[in-house]
Amino acid sequence: MYEIREAREEDREQTVDMLVRVFKEIESFEEVWVESWKNYMNKPEHEDWDYIATHNGDVVANLAFFANSHNLIRGGVVRFGGVWAVATDTKHRRKGILRSLYEQVFHIMKKKEITLSILEPSPYEGAQPAYERMGYEVVEKRVHHEFSPIGLRSLQTDETITTRLLDDEKEWKLVAELEKSMARYGSTVFTWPGFLIGGIKAGNFYVFERDGVPVGCVNLGFSTKDSGNEMYMMNTYFASNDVIPSILQLVSQKASDVTKVVWNCSSQIPVRTFFQNVHTLHTKVDGAMMMRIVDFEGYCKSIKVSEEASEELSLKLIDKECPWNDDTYRLECSKGTLTVDRTGDATSPNLTLTSNELSRIVGGAEAPSMLQEMGLINCQPEDSEKLDVMFPKDSFISYFRF
Repeated sequence: MYEIREAREEDREQTVDMLVRVFKEIESFEEVWVESWKNYMNKPEHEDWDYIATHNGDVVANLAFFANSHNLIRGGVVRFGGVWAVATDTKHRRKGILRSLYEQVFHIMKKKEITLSILEPSPYEGAQPAYERMGYEVVEKRVHHEFSPIGLRSLQTDETITTRLLDDEKEWKLVAELEKSMARYGSTVFTWPGFLIGGIKAGNFYVFERDGVPVGCVNLGFSTKDSGNEMYMMNTYFASNDVIPSILQLVSQKASDVTKVVWNCSSQIPVRTFFQNVHTLHTKVDGAMMMRIVDFEGYCKSIKVSEEASEELSLKLIDKECPWNDDTYRLECSKGTLTVDRTGDATSPNLTLTSNELSRIVGGAEAPSMLQEMGLINCQPEDSEKLDVMFPKDSFISYFRF
């Protein structure tokens, strides 16, 4: 009834029309997405692939993914598959099409040595549960701040820090280095160079320097709404916390006719500290990225652990969607690496995990011991404490959205 296959160039127009129709129906459509679907989706030469479901020759579902190694996840570069442009025509939902697509896509990811998959679900009420059935869990720790600039304190800044406007596209490299420094807060997916170059071209991209060395940056965007002018703090990176006052001072200077400032950032950045009136600051949890393991052995070999860690543990992994993961393993921390060996059924495991439980653990939104206390993983407390060492709590964030 349905054919699941890799998309061809002649499918593009019909696929884009379907995506536009579906996302408009769920009121989650942005016009800028159309250009991405037309120009960047399904470009294998750039490691971007697309799979579709057809019914009587018509495209009724789509799932695209790209390979990404531009990140620092748990101390190492993890090759992950970023899933995007996922939609199913309304008339063909609840027929198992998404599962059928993933049956092919997970195999293709494994073949292409992709060890992890990451995606951001749409606001559609059925999106997150559908991905959870595929083994994904929400793991991102990101917050959305909205504030009136008049609520900011009078800030004491470091007089040795200077500010200048970036006007040379080649300076995207110094921005990229500053973004990498943000990995000190936790696992980070970095922004593609093209977006940084575009921000410099658009203007209002500032760098902060101390003795000629870049220590921070911010890209300011502006829009006019019925409620007034708004400012957006984008690409806000800093090598140390003492740069934050200088960044916010610039924001205050540039916000003379702005009624609202918007800043998405790590939950660990102490934004409230800089307000004389916290009632002018409105914050909500905004992190929505989900992840799941595609290749457990490959993932464990990609990440780092503490140099002092020396724990070992055996676990059985149950994974129906990625059956090559379904086995019993021995994990051991040694000299900053996590060694993983298959032991089969001969070894009695310390604990058994489903793919969803594993996603919660590796995602790091909560420590494994906390998950054990809340009954979200079933194991002995001492085993969850060993998992705390192997997969400690991690404030994952993706500045680049997909």
